Amino acid sequence: MAGVLSLSSLLSTSGNTPVIRQPVYLKGGNYLQVNTRLENAFDNDFEDVFKCGKPIHIWYKVTARLGGKEVFNTTCRHSVLYDPMNACWQVYHSDTKSTEVITDYSHLLDCVSALRATIGVDPRWSALQVDMEAWLSEVELSGEKRTVNLMMLWKYKRPALSNTVHLNPGG
Repeated sequence: MAGVLSLSSLLSTSGNTPVIRQPVYLKGGNYLQVNTRLENAFDNDFEDVFKCGKPIHIWYKVTARLGGKEVFNTTCRHSVLYDPMNACWQVYHSDTKSTEVITDYSHLLDCVSALRATIGVDPRWSALQVDMEAWLSEVELSGEKRTVNLMMLWKYKRPALSNTVHLNPGG
């Protein structure tokens, strides 16, 4: 891993400025589905990061509040592990407890950038405050016996977004 992902190469990056795209909200009878994605998150050195041979974790959190009271909270992660023998990535999705095998880097980026959550709602609710954020975990560099905070690749800033979602247009 030290050859692919050295501390010096991580520190030399200019970093990314990721943002959470404005979500699309789909309202059903008793649910609100949130669909969004990270943009500008995995530019620069990330192909090397995703090929480092260590699990890379991308975390997402979605919280919903009704009148200031939390009514929904979920945290999920996409874990990426490169398999050099088969030239593919295995992506584990904690929200669906499923693993996907990906051979195309652009498809990998599309997969790990996606955020989906389904919030149970009461039909009487008129509006929800929905907050989203993302972050990266640390990774241990075995050859260098040190841990590197991958958030440095995002300039130590968690992308976040907050919206008020009107559930009943007339309410």
